[in-house]
Amino acid sequence: MLEERQVRRQIEKPDIAEKFAGLRRVVIHLKVHKKVAAFVLLAAFTGLAACGSAPPPSSSTNSRIDAGSSVSEDAGSRADQSADSNSDSQATPSEAVNVILGGFSAKAFQAGDILDDDIQTILQCGAKAPSARNLQPWHFTVIRDGKTAKSLIRDCPDGGIVIVVSGSSEQGNGMDVSFDCGLATQNMYIAAQSLGIGAHIYLSGVQEVNNNMKETLGIPSGYDARMLLLIGRLKDDVDAVTSASKRNPLDDIVNYVG
Repeated sequence: MLEERQVRRQIEKPDIAEKFAGLRRVVIHLKVHKKVAAFVLLAAFTGLAACGSAPPPSSSTNSRIDAGSSVSEDAGSRADQSADSNSDSQATPSEAVNVILGGFSAKAFQAGDILDDDIQTILQCGAKAPSARNLQPWHFTVIRDGKTAKSLIRDCPDGGIVIVVSGSSEQGNGMDVSFDCGLATQNMYIAAQSLGIGAHIYLSGVQEVNNNMKETLGIPSGYDARMLLLIGRLKDDVDAVTSASKRNPLDDIVNYVG
C-alpha cells in the first residue's frame, strides 16, 4: 500500500513525469467529465508506474476531483502539503505554463461550494505575490455570504465567493499599491484555475465597497478596496477553447532589441 507522498515521488520521476504531465494536459484541455478524468489519470499512472518499475497506487490513493471541476487533485494537494515540503508546494514549469495558456476569465458558473482547503490555497498564492520592497500592502476579505457577494457581483453563483483585495492607503516612494494588489489578485486568479475553479477579476463594485461597506466587511483602517475576485464552480460544458476570448498574435504586440 503506497502512501500519497510515495505515489507523488513516482510521478515526479523524470521518465514517468513527462508522460504523466502530457496526458494530464490533454485531460485538462478537453475538460472531460470529472469522474472520467479521475479514472483516466489513475489508469495512466498505473501503467506508467509499471513501466518505471514502480508499484501502482492503491485504491486508497486520493485522486480528488472537486465538484464542478475537471482538473485532478494534483495542484491542490501539492499546495496543501506546502508545510511539509517546498518541492511539494510548487508546480513544475510545464504545469504552470499549461494553466496560464489554458486559462480564461470565467463567465458561466453553476451553484456549488468552494472547499475550505481550496480557499486557503488560493489565499496563500495571493500572499506569495511579488511586492515592491516586500511591503506586501494588501489585505484579503473573503465574502462567503451569498447576499453580500451578489450585491457586489450579480453573477456570483450560489456557493461562490468574492475576495476583496484591499491595499494600503499609504503610497511609499518607488511603489504602486494597486500594482502590487494586482499581482496578488493575478496569483489567486491563476491558483483558482489550477484547481479547476472558475475565476473572474472585477473593478466594478470597488467604489461601492469604499463608499459604503468597508466597516461592514471588516476592511482595516487605512486600507481601500482595489479590486474584486469572483471564484465559483464552472458549468460542466465550459472549456478553454470555446470560452476564451481571442488574443492578439505575438507578432502584433512584441518587438525585439538585439
